[in-house]
Amino acid sequence: MSKEENSKIIYKDLSYKLFGICLEVHSILGNNCREKQYCDLIEELLIRDKVKYEREKDISYFLNENKIGGNRVDFIIEGKIVFESKTKRFITTEDYIQVKRYLEAANLKLGIIVNFRDKRIKARRIINSKAKE
Repeated sequence: MSKEENSKIIYKDLSYKLFGICLEVHSILGNNCREKQYCDLIEELLIRDKVKYEREKDISYFLNENKIGGNRVDFIIEGKIVFESKTKRFITTEDYIQVKRYLEAANLKLGIIVNFRDKRIKARRIINSKAKE
């Protein structure tokens, strides 16, 4: 990755910190737990590292004055990043669409999906180019 590309990473330090937490969680729990178990440990480590977060936050659309609910994100990190954990064989197009919907509803720029079922986890980043900061 070039210096220019590296400088364009959205919320680079916070993203790396979050991925480090995910690596720690994966090394402790392995790849055969339930999603809630991963999220519980992520929450403990966010508290330990003094990272602000909201867990299972409802982010709903509003159409005129009518609330269209049903969007509950695993975590919003520092009011900047939508974080979704998964425990499935592979990340699907529907998972990306889900995070994109969360990003648009919350008006945030960056979403991250991590699948803890993988033997070697990696963060998948989703960018919301429509977000206004």
